[in-house]
Amino acid sequence: MRLVFALFATLLGFSATACSDSKWGDNQPVTVEDVNDNIRSWDGQIYRVTGWLGRCEGLDCALYPTLDDARIVASDDYDRAVWSRAMDRRLGIASMGDFDDRAAPYQFQEVELTALVNDQCRGWQSGCTDRVPDLIPFDITPINPANEAE
Repeated sequence: MRLVFALFATLLGFSATACSDSKWGDNQPVTVEDVNDNIRSWDGQIYRVTGWLGRCEGLDCALYPTLDDARIVASDDYDRAVWSRAMDRRLGIASMGDFDDRAAPYQFQEVELTALVNDQCRGWQSGCTDRVPDLIPFDITPINPANEAE
């Protein structure tokens, strides 16, 4: 419920503040690493985030800094330490409406996600499992739509 309220409150204020936000207004996308490094101070703000979409279905959907990280997490063939490091570098994407259907064609491709940054699962006394909402998605577009991922 907290997530729904936060999203609703943010959307109400978005129309009045979107043009004044430097990240939103300057049309410069940020990276997965940028968001991870600044998630506390960017909480509640909308950014265009570039990264590699991993598997996006059911209880798992995330944006990764590299294609290798996305593949490692999706595979059962890596040792636990390698898998854990890849998981630590990712940003979870919340389950919102038909997002999974819209994202399905872009799995394991480089994408740009317009999303609200959310730090609710990053605190000392908080934690989330499964579909971690580090990013609350609004839109997704492929970076190189003509090129297929390897």
